[in-house]
Amino acid sequence: MITCREVVEILVDVVTDQLPPEHREHVDHHLRLCSSCAAYAESYRCTVRLSRHLPRLPLPLELQQRLQAILEETGKEKGGPADGSESTH
Repeated sequence: MITCREVVEILVDVVTDQLPPEHREHVDHHLRLCSSCAAYAESYRCTVRLSRHLPRLPLPLELQQRLQAILEETGKEKGGPADGSESTH
């Protein structure tokens, strides 16, 4: 039996239909039995649906720069380029 915690951890996969069928059966069974998780999953689906209708505005320049700095720092920590490109050296 899948737990509430496990459902919450994979909820994005549940909502986007990315779960393999054998896992989906366990989650669906849990959601039929657990009204709290069912309500949480429905609110998550609703949030995703509503957010898709929001206007797509460009990120403010300051936020772009901060995100780029974080990505670059993360790349340094991992020992590779943050942009996913590979070095040819």
